[in-house]
Amino acid sequence: HLEVLAPFLEPKVHAAMEATPNPEPFIPKELHMQPEGITGELRDYQLAGLQFMQTMDSQNIGMILGDEMGLGKTLQTIALLCHLKETAGVGNGAP
Repeated sequence: HLEVLAPFLEPKVHAAMEATPNPEPFIPKELHMQPEGITGELRDYQLAGLQFMQTMDSQNIGMILGDEMGLGKTLQTIALLCHLKETAGVGNGAP
């Protein structure tokens, strides 16, 4: 949908995007279990937040997780770090 974005892009960015072939569609992996490093039990909405953050991270897109106070944003962030450590080797001395 580059034509929708065209008015908001610099000409050189638009030209570069037009020259780039369309990538394969992204199909996110679903998280059905919480990371092993989390000893408490994540609630359904916390798993959904973790899924969102994992999906955005896998596409190298920054994210903001925002909701009401007391719903576990800190726990979800720690769960994301545990998930990355368990699945991608982050923090294990891997390149």
